[in-house]
Amino acid sequence: MKMKKRKIIFWVGVAAVIIVAAVLVVFFWARDEKAEMRSSGITAVYMTTGDVYFGKMDWFPWPRLRNVWYIQRGVDAKQQPQVSLAPFKDVFWTPIDEIRLNPKEIIFWTTVRDGSEMAQALKNPEAFKQSQQAALQNAGTSPESEFKGPSGQPPATP
Repeated sequence: MKMKKRKIIFWVGVAAVIIVAAVLVVFFWARDEKAEMRSSGITAVYMTTGDVYFGKMDWFPWPRLRNVWYIQRGVDAKQQPQVSLAPFKDVFWTPIDEIRLNPKEIIFWTTVRDGSEMAQALKNPEAFKQSQQAALQNAGTSPESEFKGPSGQPPATP
């Protein structure tokens, strides 16, 4: 009887050690992965129209983006493609800074990484705007030669 109890205690101990080891491995593996993929809280939404919007996403009761930015496409005077990031609230009809999305029109959505250039631009639009202007000057172009939006003014770049 004593021998049987010892065997049971031994196997319960072995099982406990294996379970604890497995939990630790999963915990540290998940922690490393999360550090690498840390979220900025900014969501990118790709629509069936080809438009890409960025902002803070809520899903209830309907998909909604707040603090919305979008990718603005066009061509410059030399017919070169131009892409810029613009705040949605600054378009010519001055909407509120929120978009309610039709879920049937969303192709995919993803969370932007915290350390990405996009996340930094959306968190600090003024610094991004200054860095873009410096890059344009270094490239020998000026912001005035950029694609002009519907109002005839250069698009607002963060």
